[in-house]
Amino acid sequence: NVYGLMIVRVVNGSAVGIYWSVVSVYIGEVAPTRLRGVLGGAVSLAIALGIALTYTFGVAALTDASVPGVTSKVFCNWRLVSFLCTIPSGIQLFTPFVIPESPRWLAMKGRTEEARRVLVRLRGVLPTDPELSEELAALCSAATDTYNLRR
Repeated sequence: NVYGLMIVRVVNGSAVGIYWSVVSVYIGEVAPTRLRGVLGGAVSLAIALGIALTYTFGVAALTDASVPGVTSKVFCNWRLVSFLCTIPSGIQLFTPFVIPESPRWLAMKGRTEEARRVLVRLRGVLPTDPELSEELAALCSAATDTYNLRR
């Protein structure tokens, strides 16, 4: 069904686009300063490579070296490729439920202790780590500045 395929493709493309923008912002908020640019670029690179691989798999599914042109048997493989390429998008639907809140957002809401716990989890350090305290203080300061700008 061509219409069903088009609807699924639009929904899948929209989901990837939304995910791309949200993940970029999230990584910008949770990544350590020294890794922020690299991780932000890695998100864009991973999505672009995923799209390129999807198209590559699609072309591979439509060709058969032993038969010139496209046969009906080979042509059916595009459905399998389309299904397999939607699996990562399906997994993305559930990631918001397992990732922690942004420590920056928690600091902006005045939930400093929760922000500390999230930073401990994300950084894999002890709660008494001095760098953690510095980062949390910087987050709280930035949150205060942002709040004051809004007024």
